[in-house]
Amino acid sequence: MKSYRLLFCFLLIVFPVYLFAGDTDKVSYVDMFMGVRGNSNCVIGPQLPHGSVNPAPQTPNGGHNGYDENDVIRGFGQLHVSGIGWARYGQVFISPQIGFKEGETEHDSPKSGEVATPYYYKVNLDRYNIQTEITPTHHSVFYRFTYPKSGNKNILLDMKHNIPQQIVPIVKGQFLGGNISYDESSGLLTGWGEYLGGFGSAEPYKVFFAIRPDVKLKEVKVTDKGVKALYARLSLPTDAETVHLGVGVSLKSVDNACKYLEQEIGKRSFDEVKNLAKAAWNEVFSKIDVRGGTEEEQRLFYTAMYHSFVMPRERTGDNPRWTSGQPHIDDHFCVWDTWRTKYPLMMLINESFVAKTMNSFIDRFAHDGECTPTFTSSLEWEMKQGGDDVDNIIADAFAKNLKGFDKRKAYELVKWNALHARDSLYLKYGWIPETGARMSCSYTMEFAYNDACDARIARMMGDNETANYLERRSGEWVNLFNPELESHGFKGFVGPRKENGDWIKIDPAQRYGSWVEYFYEGNSWVYTLFAPHQFDRLIELCGGKENMVNRLSYGFENDLIELDNEPGFLSPFIFSHCDRPDMAAKYVDFIRTNHFSLAKGYPDNEDSGAMGSWYIFTSIGFFPNAGQDYYYLLPPAFPEVTLTMENGKKIEVKTIKSSPDAKYIQSVVLNGKVLDRTWIRHAEIAEGATIIYYLTNQPQQWNIQPFGIDRGGVQPFGVNLAGAEFFHKKMEGVGRFNKDYYYPTTDELDYWHSKGLTLIRLPFKWERIQRKLYGELNREEIDYIKFLLAEADKRGMQILIDMHNYGRRKDDGKDRIIGDSLSIDHFASAWGLISKELKDCKGLYGYGLINEPHDMLESTPWTEIAQAAIDTIRRYDTRTAIVVGGNHWSSAERWQVVSDELKSLYDPSHNLIFEAHCYFDEDGSGIYRRSYDEEKAHPYIGVERMRPFVEWLKENHFRGLVGEYGVPADDERWLECLDNFLAYLSSEGVNGTYWAAGARWNKYILSVHPEDNLKKDKPQIRILTKYVTTK
Repeated sequence: MKSYRLLFCFLLIVFPVYLFAGDTDKVSYVDMFMGVRGNSNCVIGPQLPHGSVNPAPQTPNGGHNGYDENDVIRGFGQLHVSGIGWARYGQVFISPQIGFKEGETEHDSPKSGEVATPYYYKVNLDRYNIQTEITPTHHSVFYRFTYPKSGNKNILLDMKHNIPQQIVPIVKGQFLGGNISYDESSGLLTGWGEYLGGFGSAEPYKVFFAIRPDVKLKEVKVTDKGVKALYARLSLPTDAETVHLGVGVSLKSVDNACKYLEQEIGKRSFDEVKNLAKAAWNEVFSKIDVRGGTEEEQRLFYTAMYHSFVMPRERTGDNPRWTSGQPHIDDHFCVWDTWRTKYPLMMLINESFVAKTMNSFIDRFAHDGECTPTFTSSLEWEMKQGGDDVDNIIADAFAKNLKGFDKRKAYELVKWNALHARDSLYLKYGWIPETGARMSCSYTMEFAYNDACDARIARMMGDNETANYLERRSGEWVNLFNPELESHGFKGFVGPRKENGDWIKIDPAQRYGSWVEYFYEGNSWVYTLFAPHQFDRLIELCGGKENMVNRLSYGFENDLIELDNEPGFLSPFIFSHCDRPDMAAKYVDFIRTNHFSLAKGYPDNEDSGAMGSWYIFTSIGFFPNAGQDYYYLLPPAFPEVTLTMENGKKIEVKTIKSSPDAKYIQSVVLNGKVLDRTWIRHAEIAEGATIIYYLTNQPQQWNIQPFGIDRGGVQPFGVNLAGAEFFHKKMEGVGRFNKDYYYPTTDELDYWHSKGLTLIRLPFKWERIQRKLYGELNREEIDYIKFLLAEADKRGMQILIDMHNYGRRKDDGKDRIIGDSLSIDHFASAWGLISKELKDCKGLYGYGLINEPHDMLESTPWTEIAQAAIDTIRRYDTRTAIVVGGNHWSSAERWQVVSDELKSLYDPSHNLIFEAHCYFDEDGSGIYRRSYDEEKAHPYIGVERMRPFVEWLKENHFRGLVGEYGVPADDERWLECLDNFLAYLSSEGVNGTYWAAGARWNKYILSVHPEDNLKKDKPQIRILTKYVTTK
């Protein structure tokens, strides 16, 4: 009784949710044969979610999973890998027999009555008429053999046998020896085997076991011939009909195997363990409830979900190489695959497992000095299918604000990978020239995205220098984009290039194999499309959105772009970047319908849940760009879907069709708000959400804004680089370009880029850029602005051009206000010329219509003036943001009183940003005539003054920017005000630009222009660099 109580307490600790799972029997929808068929290589046997053991039958002609459903059964192994293209494991091999044959090929048996579920497997071995039943715990396996009434009853335990050596010898497995011991007094068999071979490290590993039958054995005979054979004959009593066999398995020790056997099975009955396993899976399946659809669609969905929870394996406490109190997640065969869909799915419904993975990564890095993408049997492996893709899983966790791991230590890991683990030529050039080594092109593309992910983490951790470096390097993949490389009438593909710059001619449609030149398991059609961080840049290189739509359509229609491997997972969603989500929906539906089926399995290897998770996401209505914080929207496959997150919050997805054949999105409503975009952020659903999809049978009915606008939600902070708006009394006319007034230099751009402040507000004067009303633009002026925009783009920066005119224009030494002799049309036409000139410039953040309009004429209110400019700009540029300053000096504090009417402005591109200004001196002028105390300041004065503007933005669902704010550095308390102010803006998703920088303003009380030839920071910089982006 005592041991039973201890066992029950253990089960409550390890499986609390499983014991009290609900009655919903979703597990019955899983078709275990789906992933076994074709080349999917899934395992037919049962296991617990992320369980350490995965017992299953093996057949002589099995694949890398050890099994062929049309073949005879050779026996049963306790460890397998699911969905993998190269075998491993298969050990602790058991064969129940009448009579006894130990030879590898001598005990094969035809089968009948095969039943397979996630929690239970049954088959009859017809040669012996022995019924075999299997149910798993986390580290142990429970067998129930039903023998005929008579016969010479035996069990073979073969410790030499393993899949890479006996079932798939091409993998070249080896048995290195081991031991089998039998304690007659306890009835316990223990031992181990040592092995080489299989996917992953070439280092040897051991498998330990503890076996206890529930009958007293007549005899145990062990045969040990070293590496040639190690097996035991377990002779059963003649009258034994139902025999139970508990098998504990460990990769660390016999003691662990014994412990698992006792704790997880102990005195429990076979049916109790089976029911516990069933409850475990029903608890998992309860996390996503799909309603509607056909029975086959439901079965496909829950089968895919099952495969999403099979690997990797949680082996906390069973690490053979070091003892640690940290989680230990093993058998990462396919991080190259799982980072894309498997781990983003876990972030939604099983984030505690992601946190365990983070801590396991950190622990491995601490002990191994590395954390490689492939980690099997607790062994690192330096070979890489793709890039350093552990980084992408960590980036996804950072982007989605996962809790429960040490971010500093995680950053140390990815920074080491970024600066040391990449290919040596990539570290040298930022791309890999062709030298005869493997996969120069695919490695370059994968490393580039690793860099982009690591740069975002570095930015979050305040390491702006590393972030800037990696951001630049993440764009160097374009060195392998050959604009003249042609295939099927389309020009521009990624291809190999020599170190001297010469191109190597290839056929972009040729598919390459594993560990070969140029590309890994794919072609250039697919890998050219792999730029998840720079799809806009890729689209431009390929000739624009229309050309990209044509290329994608042709590629899918002619099997040039395939999803039988993971690099192509995001390809259909590039249509969304081209503002054609209807085309994304069309081809996702085609892929789901034609390449996933119960009869044929997955498009290729299932890959540890990667394919299964792809199917899940494309069924529920949103798909991740993993490593970033946003999802693409697409039509759900079911009328209703409910996701339940670990925090108990729910994501409710509902679909309303205008007709039975409706398959395109007409509109999407998120939490009551109609969306005019084809993506959502993780933060918008992380605390629960309701998403309603309205579908139509007509494409292109969804009224959306261009995808390039704020696609990930990250907005930069920056500074005003002032000087071009400067006037002085002795200046003749409007002044001389770069003599009386100065635009910033590239050295200044470099300085601010090094600080991570990547948004530049660039003040200029209307009368300088257009010397005569209705006249042409001043070429000297506009060309320099275009030069600065190009230089900013090279550095990953953006420029907001700001007409710094206060609603006026100076002509002949006199200020003229818009609405008098200076007409609205004068103003609007000037912006028409500017936008026509700049609309295609990279690096352009937005058009700042005018700085601080004030005291405008009643006959021509600022709202009317701004609307005219908006209308004119949109004739030429439908994409770039238009930034509208508020009335009355753009005061944030008085915004709701003086600028409320701006909410009536209409932009057909839905891309307005409203700009407020905020200073902390008593009159809010920014002059700061007196001391901190005399100005009656306090630490949160900026926050108080900013709230009316922020609340107005929230109420009206607008985007906002604070174009000017600043403090003196002569009192530390001003810096505290600035810190609190920026923390508030960041938390509210409002970015801004500090006033001011620029050489002309270096003596100004608020100046942050660096001293000593750009080498010495001003005191305000230590505050500004804490806030470089917001969402």
